[in-house]
Amino acid sequence: MKKNDSQEFLIKLKNEAKLISSLEKDKFVPDRLSVVANFIATHAWQILLVLAFITSLFWELLLYQGNNG
Repeated sequence: MKKNDSQEFLIKLKNEAKLISSLEKDKFVPDRLSVVANFIATHAWQILLVLAFITSLFWELLLYQGNNG
């Protein structure tokens, strides 16, 4: 029984290794954009905060223009 479980585990492990190997070969982001993608992934909240500030500033200055009605 234990030998069968260990064989199944090894088969699953090999399949997982093949999957990871194929994912490493096919890149999701090109090399030129990898630095930018890593920066965005690392600083996601900070980027969202800056984008929210820019959007609200754009809305206030260009669309709303200080009119109260």
